[in-house]
Amino acid sequence: MIKCKACGGVYADVQADGTQYFHACPPLNVAELRDGIAKGTVVLSASDAARLTAAANRDLVNPPAGGEVPQADLVLAGLSIPRPGARDENLVSTAEKNKGAIKAPGAGVIAVP
Repeated sequence: MIKCKACGGVYADVQADGTQYFHACPPLNVAELRDGIAKGTVVLSASDAARLTAAANRDLVNPPAGGEVPQADLVLAGLSIPRPGARDENLVSTAEKNKGAIKAPGAGVIAVP
């Protein structure tokens, strides 16, 4: 098994049926976005920041009922912000995966038991 250092994903590079798996880190999720915005490590575009502010203001005026997702979280969920050090093992050419033809090595991987 392999663990991605950027997203923490654990996967086998060869699946049970013998096919290769090409890992690509997902974008930041809502919790990661909130944390990054609070810490200043994620900076939204002016339009995305305006949409988030407007949604947060709507949440203040009409707080979400129990079980409802806040409007601000819906805005964040609709964004696709790449994670720092993202790995993308998809191929840039038709060369074999193990010949270094992946799109982005990102933060790298480690072997896990």
